[in-house]
Amino acid sequence: RDFTTRVDAESRFSFSATADRGGKVDGEGNLTVQPIAARGSVSAAGIDVRRLWQAIQNRVNFEITDGRLDVAGSFAVGIETEGLRLQLTDGRVDLKRFSLSEKGGSAPLISVPSLSVTGAGLDLNQQRVHVESVQIGDARMQTSVSPDGSIQLLDALLPASSPAGETPETPAAEAPSEFNIDQWDLQISRIAVKNAGIELQDRGLSPPVPLVFKPINLSVKDLNNRDKQTGTIALDVRDDFGGQFGITGQVGVNPVTADLQVRVLGAAAKKLEPYVKAVAAVDIVSGAASIDGRLRIDAAGSEPKLRFQGGLRIDDMEVFTPADQRDLVKFTSLAVNGVQVDLEPNQMQISEIVMDGLKGNLVVEPDGSLNVNQA
Repeated sequence: RDFTTRVDAESRFSFSATADRGGKVDGEGNLTVQPIAARGSVSAAGIDVRRLWQAIQNRVNFEITDGRLDVAGSFAVGIETEGLRLQLTDGRVDLKRFSLSEKGGSAPLISVPSLSVTGAGLDLNQQRVHVESVQIGDARMQTSVSPDGSIQLLDALLPASSPAGETPETPAAEAPSEFNIDQWDLQISRIAVKNAGIELQDRGLSPPVPLVFKPINLSVKDLNNRDKQTGTIALDVRDDFGGQFGITGQVGVNPVTADLQVRVLGAAAKKLEPYVKAVAAVDIVSGAASIDGRLRIDAAGSEPKLRFQGGLRIDDMEVFTPADQRDLVKFTSLAVNGVQVDLEPNQMQISEIVMDGLKGNLVVEPDGSLNVNQA
């Protein structure tokens, strides 16, 4: 509207388009011809994510079964004597009802009812990317580990092999790129994952062992790649046996560093029973482990360093042998205090081990076997 080619004179523009499944794209703004530049806003609402997947379905092993995407933001672009000028501001992404599965699979591997990104921006000339907030609600991941150690979800995310009789495409030679991520300023102010869950099935044992972790809540603040700067992290995880796992502290990206307080409370020994039964004929009746310590990671040098300092405690432990109907081992408490574990250099120190109320019955059979051997 009111189009003109006069120097620095702006013309108004707008556009709108509707997809065949209800998605809609709208945009409006102003443009100039001398110099070539445009500024305005654009939005896309109700985009069917499955339709986007259909464009690449022959190249991947997964299937996107559902999902609706809304995207919006403002832009300013121009061609100047120094080159292209591009700014994106007030970016927003909303993803609803996203579901991903194996091709032909009935159960979703990943489901995300709600994902929201707000305050996203990019400045090409300043080499800066900033995201104000990322929020994920009620996400679920369901996967399994095969006896050979392969993980179902990772296999699904790997690129698909070429169909029989089809020669894979050879990528065309590309000119060397001058892009260097280290020259960019990347920042995410807030990441919040609320009420997530992971359901893992270990098929290395028969019957398969279910491992369930939910809810999972994660908060990350002020994460960036600036030199020696750190952000904060708080992670809280519960499992289906009542265990609680928590991590709080500082994390850095450039270089990779972490200074974390690690706490585990009430981790049930019963959860390990299927793995113990694979090598010994015993039942884990009770037992709960707790850990309280500090974990530091420093990957600044050529050999990353790791140090854990803290303690471990196990309470009310009882391991029973069904064959002779007696306890193999039973104790009220076991405390391992003053633990320090270092990697690079590799070393471990323990100040003291304190055990209370120990009882045990280990029987050597006439054939030399033990009362915990599998029948």
